[in-house]
Formats: sequence, C-alpha cells, structure tokens
Amino acid sequence: MTELKTLKEITSWTCECNCVTFDNGICRSCGDKPKYGEIDYEELKQEAIKWVKKWNVYNLEIGLNIDEEKITRMVASLVGASRAFMQFFNLTEEDLI
Repeated sequence: MTELKTLKEITSWTCECNCVTFDNGICRSCGDKPKYGEIDYEELKQEAIKWVKKWNVYNLEIGLNIDEEKITRMVASLVGASRAFMQFFNLTEEDLI
C-alpha cells in the first residue's frame, strides 16, 4: 500500500509576498511567517480515499488476532471512524474502488 500523507504534508504554504520558500516557518523573501496554507481539493480527496482503504485493511487484520467479543467492538469503532471520515470528505463507496 502507498505511504499515507497527513494534512500538513499536502498543504502548500505561502505568505503575502507569494513566496513559497521558508526556513523554520520564516519567509526567505520578506522575513514574515506563512500567512495561509492552500490545499488542493482533489489531492485531499485522493489522500482521504487512501486513509479509508487503510482503515478497511486494519479491520481485516484485527479479526485475525483477537477474540470474537473484542473484534466486534473494535471493528464497530473503526467502521464508525471510517464512515465519519467518508462523510466529512464527501466520499462514496465508488470512490474507494
């Protein structure tokens, strides 16, 4: 499976001078801190899809090593988290195919 990225890793930081190069959060051009971060929606959606698919793999792996009662509780928790994540990012089952 591919490496999962965090929100911080897919954010493109820029500042008012439109500089995109920073040293420890300080703009190289104007010496100011980043003013805002930009996130490409499609990249965010693709990353969210990878996270949900990874959760689905965890659901399967959990079932191999734990007794039935614990499996039921843990899978329900992970499925709930996965569904909430899908709803937040407006993902459908078709997106996961």
